[in-house]
Amino acid sequence: MPERPPSYFEAAGKKLKRAAIIAGAALAMDAGHAPKPVEAAKEPEPIEQTAVEPHPFFDTNPDFLLRFDRGRFSEEERARRTRTLPDGSKFFEDIGLTFYRVKPGDTISEIRQKLLKRPEYAYLRDQRGQLTSFNVDPKSLQADSWLPLPTENENRYVTDAQFAEYARRAVRSMRENKEYGAQVRAILERAGEDELVAAMLAIAKQESGGEPIGSYEYHRYEPAHRVYSYSAYHVLMKDDGLRARRTLGLTEGQTYHPQNGAELFLAFLCEKTNHPEKFFPLDEHLEKFAEFYNGKAWREYNPNYVDNVSRYYAEVRQAQDNVAATDSK
Repeated sequence: MPERPPSYFEAAGKKLKRAAIIAGAALAMDAGHAPKPVEAAKEPEPIEQTAVEPHPFFDTNPDFLLRFDRGRFSEEERARRTRTLPDGSKFFEDIGLTFYRVKPGDTISEIRQKLLKRPEYAYLRDQRGQLTSFNVDPKSLQADSWLPLPTENENRYVTDAQFAEYARRAVRSMRENKEYGAQVRAILERAGEDELVAAMLAIAKQESGGEPIGSYEYHRYEPAHRVYSYSAYHVLMKDDGLRARRTLGLTEGQTYHPQNGAELFLAFLCEKTNHPEKFFPLDEHLEKFAEFYNGKAWREYNPNYVDNVSRYYAEVRQAQDNVAATDSK
């Protein structure tokens, strides 16, 4: 596995201002639905941020920050993003993520070998574990479905400091969101911005199994629901999660961007309950949140969830205090 990123403690530092670049409109993946015209995207106000290294994958593609009507591409744009190889293999290019159309009789092994013939997928030779690769049980592979292809490990990795900064930007964006702003502001009344960012980072770290965020794929097939979950938070693309993504105007691929994933997480909370503020501050309501987020049987398959998130939350809050103390000197 490639070298892992440094921790929050190693990466956090001085303050600076950076404006996210949002431009144009384009158009995602649910086929068969004609999109409505997309309003011109607006450039947000600059936000004071912690100086961290720009991410070489997420911070170099402004298309990640576009918003599309209901998260769908137009038929014309879908056609432009779909390519068919001479052997009949079909690929769909989302933003930051490629899908492969599964053929009858395909297996994960055969798909891997097919991809390895193409130089752009050479990295798959070193990404053989399920969690860092296709992240779907081979038995769940379905003909004519779109299979999200693995992303290169280095493209997914983010430091804790980077993720915290993306989460902070997401919080500031979502508190002004027309659909979810009132609920996010209610959370902020119960827990300050730092507390909410710490909670979001702690939960993302838990979703990454305690490994650096991005160590594992941001998609995961959920056989009990027969759909994929996406983003660092693995939000299920069904019911509340699907409504949240569509309301935010995000494609599946765009959810890989940590800021978008953080916005999706907040939107999911708001869709799942009218009063997400009841779970904050998180360290005071962890067991209730664990059941809310993972289901009533969370203790059976993840008995350490509360202890882990509690530890990550405390570590991040301590790091935030250390940074604040340094900045005040």
